[in-house]
Amino acid sequence: MKNPHTIFHLLSFIVFTTLLQSCYTDKKVVNDATNHVMDDSYWNSGKAEVSNYELTQSRYGATYKGNFLTIFVREDFLLDKQVKNERYESEKTVPVLKGIFIRKFDTGIYSYAMQNSVFAPLDIANHPMALKSQASSQEWCGTQYLQANRSGNSYDIKMHSYFEDEADAEFSLENTYLEEDLWTKLRMNPELAPVGEIQMLPAGSVLQLTHWLVKSYPTVASIEPYNDTLFVGNNLKKYRIATPELNRTVELIFENQPPFKIVGMTDSYPAKVNGEPQTTIARLTHQVVEPYWQMNAPADSTARSMLGLK
Repeated sequence: MKNPHTIFHLLSFIVFTTLLQSCYTDKKVVNDATNHVMDDSYWNSGKAEVSNYELTQSRYGATYKGNFLTIFVREDFLLDKQVKNERYESEKTVPVLKGIFIRKFDTGIYSYAMQNSVFAPLDIANHPMALKSQASSQEWCGTQYLQANRSGNSYDIKMHSYFEDEADAEFSLENTYLEEDLWTKLRMNPELAPVGEIQMLPAGSVLQLTHWLVKSYPTVASIEPYNDTLFVGNNLKKYRIATPELNRTVELIFENQPPFKIVGMTDSYPAKVNGEPQTTIARLTHQVVEPYWQMNAPADSTARSMLGLK
């Protein structure tokens, strides 16, 4: 006969781990909150939302002016090839919310042009994580590229860079959120965004700027009231994403009603050159909803003024 104390401790351990797993899972499981991108006319009009943000970019211990553009649009995505469905010859397709993030700024004599993209399925009950992300960075020294493809419960990572320590690498990361995906979850419904303790791969553009190790970092996410005056909008809240290992905090300021417009962002972490705190700020200035891919004639260039672009 087994020792009753052993049985008691075993049962206690099972109960404890079950409760712990339940508490941990509740922070990330898909709930029954409405996914507004699925049905709202705002996202199903055959157009894209294009937003221009005034950018104050922290770099080299200083700040530089620039532009930060976001593009959100619903489209169909192939599960197997993980590219846009253009031919509609395969049934292995899912609707996604595509997010594109374009950052441009000058530092002294030379310029940076950076772009991130993410493809997040609307059926998050079956596909809770983004299927793919890409990030590219071009500046006068050279080019960097980072891609993550969903494969089972992990991401297959590909890296290419002109930096010696980051060149030509392929590896996998276990179950983790992509930072770019958190933007799409907010746009679907803030109640679908993960809160509590999560694992997160920082945005590709940030990894390329900082040269942090490309890995999944323990992160704490929360939705809180927004009580500051830096950003303006209706019924504002903030999505706070803190990564202690990097001493980094991102705050996405959004309107807490559909389509959950993101009116601003702050990204704070120590400067590499001196270790002093630095903060990048993006403040929404212009926004349009248009089929921009059809506006490619010379005469359409005048529409750039609607976004405050030259």
